[in-house]
Amino acid sequence: MATCDGIGGGALGGAYKLVEYDGSPRLKLTAETIKSSLPGKKKILRLTDLSGHYGGDVICCMNDEPEAGERIFDPHNPARHKLLGTGSLDELHCLQMSAGSAVAPSPSLDQVADHAADELKRLPEGSLRLHNPHLYKVSISKSLCRLRDQLQHG
Repeated sequence: MATCDGIGGGALGGAYKLVEYDGSPRLKLTAETIKSSLPGKKKILRLTDLSGHYGGDVICCMNDEPEAGERIFDPHNPARHKLLGTGSLDELHCLQMSAGSAVAPSPSLDQVADHAADELKRLPEGSLRLHNPHLYKVSISKSLCRLRDQLQHG
């Protein structure tokens, strides 16, 4: 796959990074950690705390089931870590199409607007500020961090 430089970021405006080949995880290595890829098939879980607010997202291997109190890591600096808080973990991916057909009817524009407004209310305080907003936390699971380390160091 090729991308081109140019006005608007070229043909795709992004870069393709292989994460799995023939069932084996793959990793793009680079001196710039932010440009490295995370290996293998993944899922994203969102932590909702006991008050109903979002506590951050965790990128995991497909078979991961992280639990409260488990160590999670900064994707760009594995030395930075914290413990996963309590609450519910909900998978963000949901099937929309199967075999070329919609799985469920599309919501109305009013339903989409209401859902978006509700989601914004659940973000951590300070995330929506225009000046010095808090960054929404995204971490990686212990097993994904371990897999990345194994592939980086052979």
